[in-house]
Amino acid sequence: MTFQLISKVLKSAGDRRATLAVLNSAGDRRATLAAWVGGLLLLGVGGVASLTPGQLRQAQAQEERGKLTSTRPSSLSGSTFPNSTAASSPLGGPSASELMREGTKIVDRPAVCHCSGDRLQILLGESTVPISALENLASQRILKATLDDAGDERWVVNGQITEFQGRNYILLDRVMRQPKRLD
Repeated sequence: MTFQLISKVLKSAGDRRATLAVLNSAGDRRATLAAWVGGLLLLGVGGVASLTPGQLRQAQAQEERGKLTSTRPSSLSGSTFPNSTAASSPLGGPSASELMREGTKIVDRPAVCHCSGDRLQILLGESTVPISALENLASQRILKATLDDAGDERWVVNGQITEFQGRNYILLDRVMRQPKRLD
């Protein structure tokens, strides 16, 4: 029901009266509120979202799974977890437009690597948003070398981007120190 309302809200997004008529016809206040919020999240601020039929089916399936799992008793009932589908990123994280897609391959990209506590932070190319490196031997190698020679943080990296709770991470495959400039 809620997803059908969201779909109707999105279709009537250009016409304010039509949108209000769709919301008022719902009758159920919770469904109306969910449809209104869902429509806002999908439309974004000043943008227009277009869902493909596949995306719509996937979202409907997720909604149905949510109904099925919410009726089962759980030892975690009463616990609250952060919403993984939040439209905005967590505090201090990149905005949705700055996130790289999950699975993006990074091939021979220049990077600046520095330590932040016990984590390795990587700035790819001209990016101003740091990406945390997932722990593996390649990131350990950079971390050790960066700690040994803090003056030269330039590397060439290969890896794959992952995404978790509105932040990007990189799983490094291969790393090479960029040659020092003779300037």
